[in-house]
Amino acid sequence: MRISKYKVLKYLGLFAFIAVLLAGCTNDKPLPSGYELLPRENKGDVLVKTVRANKASTYWKTPTAGSRNTLLLGSYDHVKSFIAMRFLTYSILDTPSVNSAVVRLTQNYHVGDGDSISVSVYPINPDHSWAEAEVLWKEIKDQFIADSVVARFKVAPVDSGIIEFPLDLALVNQWVSDEFNNGIVMIFDNADFMAELNSSNAASNWGKLHVTYTKKDGVPDTTDLDVLSDASLLQFESPTPEYQLDEQVDKLLVGNLTGYRSIINFDLSGIPKNATIHNVLLNLHIDGENSNTRSFGMRIKATPILNDSLAYPENLEFATGSKAAIDVALGSLQQLDFSSAEAMLAMNTIFQGWVSGQLQNYGLGLLPADAGLNAAKMSFYSGFADSSLAPTARITYSVPPSGRFDP
Repeated sequence: MRISKYKVLKYLGLFAFIAVLLAGCTNDKPLPSGYELLPRENKGDVLVKTVRANKASTYWKTPTAGSRNTLLLGSYDHVKSFIAMRFLTYSILDTPSVNSAVVRLTQNYHVGDGDSISVSVYPINPDHSWAEAEVLWKEIKDQFIADSVVARFKVAPVDSGIIEFPLDLALVNQWVSDEFNNGIVMIFDNADFMAELNSSNAASNWGKLHVTYTKKDGVPDTTDLDVLSDASLLQFESPTPEYQLDEQVDKLLVGNLTGYRSIINFDLSGIPKNATIHNVLLNLHIDGENSNTRSFGMRIKATPILNDSLAYPENLEFATGSKAAIDVALGSLQQLDFSSAEAMLAMNTIFQGWVSGQLQNYGLGLLPADAGLNAAKMSFYSGFADSSLAPTARITYSVPPSGRFDP
């Protein structure tokens, strides 16, 4: 069958028309004001930037060591600790007729080695009041009756034991008569180790004053009187004065006993103010040779400084609560990452505030979260001698997409 030339041309034209239709269906057509108006380099992508600390400094502040679950007695790493203790003597005893009074303390650990510590006990001046959560040695050192020793005892370099010593009966009966007492202070001359005792805030085995007495009706009785308040009195024998800021140091120190704390600064000018911070991982390189922690580690608090007082460290204010990130450091490891969920959430809040301008960037303080608890200490590299060891913050963030004609 022969097909005319006319029909061939007709079919070719039909096929060409169909091909054009198909080509139009398979090609995307841009919509007005659509995604193609965004510049290729800024479509709201998630970005990652690592910044190194550009400043570092350290100083020390005597820690308050009340309200901890430990009491420290002895000397270790250039720090001495005495103990202040007050008993609840007036709510149970109804008459000053105490026949014996024995202080009983539980020892649970020690650091350092040496001979037993000889401790003398003195009454604190009844006219001087002190608060457990705030008391320091400088407030007690001139407020005890130095010529009145009311007890003596020894502390052995052991990790478990009971310390018992009789307390002067005239003093205890005076407490009962006055219905008030300022307690006692435990002091030593020399010590080669530091003992750790249970405080009144411990879960169990806290200090007691075991007394036998005669009640008003003439019947003898015994009872255990609880500790009303107690605190370690720390004294750091440092070559540098308290609150002296050492800048551009090679090591960033944080100590439970010494009260060392450090400050690091990050330059965040490379991150846009409208950025949304998704994740911040703070990393610190550990100087293991000068760090010391037990198996449970040391809690380190990273918290923003709230005021411009770097020239006067004693006036520095640090954020608390949700703006303070806490994680656990181990002296046996090579680095500390603030990687727990709670720490990263707090760190995100800190950096978001700095980037957006809602929080002034005065630096980040590295503080002992449990100052006065035990002899733990950490040393981190600052990057001053080796920039590769500087603290870093790995910041994951995004910026909103912008139009082609945005400023």
